[in-house]
Amino acid sequence: MAKLILKNAKLVDPQSGEITQDDLYISDDKIIEKPEFDIGFESIDLSDKTILPGFIDLHVHFREPGKEEAETIETGTASATAGGFTSVLLMGNTTPAMDSPKQIEFIKEKSKNMPLDIMTVGCLTMNRDGKQIAPLRELAEAGVPAFSDDGSTTVDTGLMTEAAYIAAELNKPIVEHALHPELAGNGVIHKGVVSAKLGVPGISSKAEAVIIERDILLSEKTNAHIHIQHISTAEGVSLIRDAKKSGIKVSAELTPHHLALCDEDIPGNNANYKMNPPIRSAKDRECLVQGVLDGTIETLATDHAPHTAVEKAKGLIGGPFGITGLETAIGITYKLLVANKLMSVSQWAKLWTVNPAKILKLKYSQNLYNGSLANLTIVDENMDWMISDASQFKSKSKNSPFIKYPMTCKPYATIYKGSYRKW
Repeated sequence: MAKLILKNAKLVDPQSGEITQDDLYISDDKIIEKPEFDIGFESIDLSDKTILPGFIDLHVHFREPGKEEAETIETGTASATAGGFTSVLLMGNTTPAMDSPKQIEFIKEKSKNMPLDIMTVGCLTMNRDGKQIAPLRELAEAGVPAFSDDGSTTVDTGLMTEAAYIAAELNKPIVEHALHPELAGNGVIHKGVVSAKLGVPGISSKAEAVIIERDILLSEKTNAHIHIQHISTAEGVSLIRDAKKSGIKVSAELTPHHLALCDEDIPGNNANYKMNPPIRSAKDRECLVQGVLDGTIETLATDHAPHTAVEKAKGLIGGPFGITGLETAIGITYKLLVANKLMSVSQWAKLWTVNPAKILKLKYSQNLYNGSLANLTIVDENMDWMISDASQFKSKSKNSPFIKYPMTCKPYATIYKGSYRKW
């Protein structure tokens, strides 16, 4: 049984907002009160370090099964834990897709000895093709916390309505990739001045907005919770803000790359700046930041999407969408939101802990109370750092626009069910 004393740490409880300087005691897999005697406890000095509830990433791709050359459960776990995460939600765009209890069981079996809570969505439709609803009730019984066809968008409103009614009955959120495929067309970056300058097809903001607007109406009609993934546009933020004011059950997430970048940062024919939805205009980025600050966007998530160097070398037209993100997420978001004094460290932590836990209905990673599960993220808030070379990534893939990007706050260690791992 693990017995730890985490000494002299800054303790940040995002649920209460309380910040203290103290020791934290762990016995087995729980946080406990200071015992009368600490004989048998291993002491770890965490002076100048910060302890938070374990960070949750509710949007990642580990590629297994089907594209193990880009990532596996094992290498994705290494990337996540090095990035400071103790829980992740895998998307279902694998081969085969996560549209049956058999596939969910495959992920459970592959994940059972990993130092990370690995959950997976159940697909909303069979093979994610938007034509037939997947067996949602069976997937729920298999333990999925949410449904998603991420990477695809179901345009058929009748089918989506039926699925939303079932999701509401099961009390599971629909995690939505909001991008109309016909309006997005063959676009590769944001449709605007930069796409015209580079001579490549663009993806309009309208392609996102029309799906968000449709889904808000579906949520209002069916009472289903619809969570909008990787929101990217000013229009999308405005729609979500108004829907929330009306009491509609919608939520949204923002990725570190949409927080940090805009299309003006694209250096040319470099597919490491190609993601779906695309990084958009500087004005969109400003509205996204404001959406986080006013609570319209309540979670951060990486959309960690590994691809091989060979694939990404094909450039903006031929290369696949997506970038890795787990290992840079803390450093980017802390720098832009906390170090830049836009929010407190506890408010920032809430975006990675309390709020995603509520969306997925998890009972952990929300506080540092006695009796809570000892899934913890430990960071060095004072460290300025960068990934100086792609070989430093633990992920099997290295497709990131954030190599040599200056960051603040470095993941230091994780504790998963009481087990301490320093990175």
